[in-house]
Amino acid sequence: MKKLFALFLIVSVLIFSLTSCAETPENTKNPTSSTSEKVEEKVSFSEKKEENNSASKSENIIDLSKVGYSPIVMFDVNMGADIKDLANKSTYVVLGKAEVSYTMGYSRDFSFVIEEVLKGDIESERITVSNSYLSIENIDDYYYGNALFKNPLYVEAEEGGTYLLFLSKKSEMGLSFYTPAVEPYMVKIENGMAALVLPEILTKGYNIQKAVTDTNKVVQYTYNLLAYNDTISGMSLDEIKAQIK
Repeated sequence: MKKLFALFLIVSVLIFSLTSCAETPENTKNPTSSTSEKVEEKVSFSEKKEENNSASKSENIIDLSKVGYSPIVMFDVNMGADIKDLANKSTYVVLGKAEVSYTMGYSRDFSFVIEEVLKGDIESERITVSNSYLSIENIDDYYYGNALFKNPLYVEAEEGGTYLLFLSKKSEMGLSFYTPAVEPYMVKIENGMAALVLPEILTKGYNIQKAVTDTNKVVQYTYNLLAYNDTISGMSLDEIKAQIK
């Protein structure tokens, strides 16, 4: 009898063990599943939040052209059609190397070491070239206030680069400096060949700029100007000199 009872206990334990292994509770079938779903949900929410933020930022940008405002920075532009026209409209035409640039108020200046003067009379071997970089625009006195816009015609000379510049001379507070006499005013010379340096507005015919006003409003304005017909890039320096002299 004792043997039968012991046998019954052994069989019962085996059946219970097999049943426990076969059944897996729902909440333990994939311990990482719920965590993964929460992470995906969090990422999805973050992405949606980022999209909403971007959308709200773009919606808050005020297009000044649609409210009838025109920045004063785009006054009449003195354009030159070709090398001869650029030279005729300039007081000085110089060839040389650009040195370090620096900011002076709302202008970006750079030192220029002259190698050859093709037009005009300049005694100094090194001159300062100043180009308007920023312009304060008074949009109105109440709602928008003032904003700083970049000069859409601004171009920057690379330090150490060789350039041909078309300039005029100015004097302020006892200091003499040179400014662009015409647009475009800068031609890069590399391996004896010319490449006209053009701002975006003269290559595309427009330039979109954004600014934050002093009343914390984001505004934008689209500057428009006829794209420039470049007949200078690809000319040799000797060909240019022959047309200027």
